[in-house]
Amino acid sequence: TMGRETVGLVLVLLCCALPLASTFVVHSIKGAALMSPKADRMMPNKCPRHAVMQQRVVKLRMQSAGEQRRGDASETAAAATDSSMAATRKFAKGLAEHMSELYNCPPGEEDWSPYSESVSFEDPLDRQEGLEAYKAAFARLKNSQLSSKPTFEVQDVSVVSAGKVRSRWTFSSQVSLLPWKPRVWFTGVGIYTLNDKGLVTRHVDEWDSVEGGGRLGALRDIVWGGSGLWREQPVGGVALAKSTLLRRGAEYQIRRVEESFHAEAAFTVAKGTS
Repeated sequence: TMGRETVGLVLVLLCCALPLASTFVVHSIKGAALMSPKADRMMPNKCPRHAVMQQRVVKLRMQSAGEQRRGDASETAAAATDSSMAATRKFAKGLAEHMSELYNCPPGEEDWSPYSESVSFEDPLDRQEGLEAYKAAFARLKNSQLSSKPTFEVQDVSVVSAGKVRSRWTFSSQVSLLPWKPRVWFTGVGIYTLNDKGLVTRHVDEWDSVEGGGRLGALRDIVWGGSGLWREQPVGGVALAKSTLLRRGAEYQIRRVEESFHAEAAFTVAKGTS
């Protein structure tokens, strides 16, 4: 009887333990599945709070990736700007010397390396496209019946921004076509636009004496204005200190007078003389 009771008790315990063991196994399998990253992506999570956290994590990752891409693009753009600014400053630093060499070297020996093949030029009197046309226009300024023996002086150079340089200049040349061979004078501003390689792609000259009117205004300034075609420009001498023309408008001039000495003396005009 004691043996039968023991066997019965064991059977009862086994019947109670089997459901608990199966439940433990199931929960263990579910826990392992939840801990697996792959299963986490494949099995939907029924916990609302956990789903919201997952969405926030994904959103933060996407924002971080976007910021990284924008940062890389900003660094690339900054590097390109720095390179362009360095090339611009280099051109500006050598502009005065470069222009002096262009006007003073023998014809055919000019250095055109700072210019792009597609460079364009514009001033109130002329407009050219391409490096060859630019060279031809420059040659006419140096040696033609309308312009010869030119002088060109750069008064000031400044960097406006990356790829843009501004200069102030004074230009004069002799008009050999007229019998008295007058010398005409112009002042103005040159604006140079450079590409990423530091080459000039556009050159615009603005004359101080021509505020509007284009070519007609330029011709009016040359023929009837103060260019000096009919009236000789002042030069230094006994009665006038030597000076440099800095700016010539339609009805005014600004000059830099060089150091000079002046003397005063009293005198008496004799009767019968003038």
